[in-house]
Amino acid sequence: MDVFPAWMPGTYNRVHAGGTIYNVMNPLQHDFIPGRFDNTIKLLNHLFRGDGSINWNEETQQYEEKNILGDPFSVILDYLTIQFQYPERLLPVPILVSKENKTGKTTFLEWLKLIYGENATIMAMDRLQGSFNLHYAWKYIIGLDEGQIAVEVKREKEKLKQMATASTIQLEAKGIDTKEIKWYGKLIICSNFADSVIKIDEGENRWFVVKVPRFDKEDNKLKSKLENEIPAWIDYISKRKIFHPDETRIWFDDEYIKTDQYYEIIKNTRDKFESIFDDWIKDQFLTYKVYELKYTTQDILKLIKESGLFSRFQPDAKKLSDYLASKGMKRKQKPEKYSFPVSFKQDLENGGDSNEIQWSISSTGRPFVFTVSDWISEQELDFETNDLNNSENQKTGNLF
Repeated sequence: MDVFPAWMPGTYNRVHAGGTIYNVMNPLQHDFIPGRFDNTIKLLNHLFRGDGSINWNEETQQYEEKNILGDPFSVILDYLTIQFQYPERLLPVPILVSKENKTGKTTFLEWLKLIYGENATIMAMDRLQGSFNLHYAWKYIIGLDEGQIAVEVKREKEKLKQMATASTIQLEAKGIDTKEIKWYGKLIICSNFADSVIKIDEGENRWFVVKVPRFDKEDNKLKSKLENEIPAWIDYISKRKIFHPDETRIWFDDEYIKTDQYYEIIKNTRDKFESIFDDWIKDQFLTYKVYELKYTTQDILKLIKESGLFSRFQPDAKKLSDYLASKGMKRKQKPEKYSFPVSFKQDLENGGDSNEIQWSISSTGRPFVFTVSDWISEQELDFETNDLNNSENQKTGNLF
């Protein structure tokens, strides 16, 4: 028997297509009633910020939206609409983070549970660690509250990544055989570990991370206000037109869900080795002011070791190769002669160093080719008199 999700009241059935399709969802316990949901908008505005908006027009007696591509408020409106209208559709994973309490993160999860009822669950991150998953495998909304996955624990992160984009899941429960079923679960993570909730690598496109501020003034009746507005809210999103175009497997273009906090987590959860290499290669470009550098992995490991940056652990050639591959770096197809800067030539006439680079003895090998624009932004370079895209500079290899 196949399974699928459906919950609309009035047309709800548990079994469809003559018993061949089983509806894994329970019916919603709310009527669809047009009305106002100002407190709901207030919560979403507080959590996701942005310049998008919904405002009530007294003259027309309806809500009017202002949406902006990639605006966090506009993104979450579309996310919640797609979540409701197209339950079979893959979506990114919202991650709400803040080091402070009383921010509304948990209220957001509780609000979703009020909407979806028995189709939703809120649990701690450690509930994912066990083998059995019956407590969430049938659920549509899986809220992970106050969660963190330690940077070094790859197994848990891989499980989350798989759950975020999988179309099936292995149903496992005590005393029954494992069974593969279709998976429609939508993960939402809330955490006080604002800068390290999960290790995110550059290029990952599953995570929609927002940093949530503390409420200026706490409303201890907010939850009941939100619950009272659910009939009007679901009536609105059941009819709402989606603003963002359907462009990827998870609907949204990658750039529309990458926030400042997404990049902050990437920076703070980088592997120590990766962090050391990134700092080193940037320093080479900033020191020698060249457009292009060529090194083999052995060159890099030798130079970094000589610099003293690997004082507490041994460099690893395979780890470096894997990291460069993950960054899209490729070695030259055929061996060639190459050299790299090692210092500045001495100015014998005036003493000290000159601006002329001292290059290494020419070697033959298959080096990686590093281009400055792949590792340093033009703002970081801050070379007022140099154009990074100047074709003559690219020909000579120098930024000056």
